[in-house]
Amino acid sequence: MPWARRILADHDLLKQEVAALQTGLTGELRLGVIPAASTTVALLTDPFCAEHPLVRVQVQSSLRSAEIIERIRRFELDAGIIYPDGQDTADLLVTPLYEERHVLVVGGELLTGRSDTIDWPDALELPMCLLNKGMHGRRLIDDALAALDLAATPQLETDSVVTLLAHVGTGRWASIIPQAWLRSLAPTAGTRVLQPAGPSVSARVALVTAAAEPGSVLTRALIRTAQSAGIDAALRGPSWPAAD
Repeated sequence: MPWARRILADHDLLKQEVAALQTGLTGELRLGVIPAASTTVALLTDPFCAEHPLVRVQVQSSLRSAEIIERIRRFELDAGIIYPDGQDTADLLVTPLYEERHVLVVGGELLTGRSDTIDWPDALELPMCLLNKGMHGRRLIDDALAALDLAATPQLETDSVVTLLAHVGTGRWASIIPQAWLRSLAPTAGTRVLQPAGPSVSARVALVTAAAEPGSVLTRALIRTAQSAGIDAALRGPSWPAAD
């Protein structure tokens, strides 16, 4: 029952406060993460763990934003990394992390003799593979294209960015993916990474925690790390050369 979970959660918070006074931060932090942030979560958890070496962190990285929010409310998660836009976050504390920016990745065989610039109409003429319809990243793409009276008609769809990059790596496909994935999964030699001229495809990503005061010492410490880590600035740097 909700009141029972609240009592147990308050009891755990009290134990954390006492332990923090005695030995520094200890205990376990449960963090839910949307799949799109699975390659960026380390920019938050690494500095957090370095500053608080006695804290154990459990990361679940296959949850949707709405599920993360619900599990925080049920005290099953301590914090989450989500897409906050369009979500009910009225009773949550939202700490901005970064702007997720999408780029066009193109197999080397497709742009032979072309310049490093391309617009969306020309990009959509390439053999395209994209995320499945209904996935958040795909909706962002479709909405941006709709503003130009354009629509993508990919031959191949999948629920995995890794699968998209594998197809691009053959040299014969193009895709649109979050740029942050290129930090951990570098494209194969010859792959081009471009930002098409026109409206950008982007989304806000944020850390969410329960807004009830005073909150746990662990989530307060995580918020401080999120505010000082400079994640957005780190992701604005080039992840991969734009051309060969």
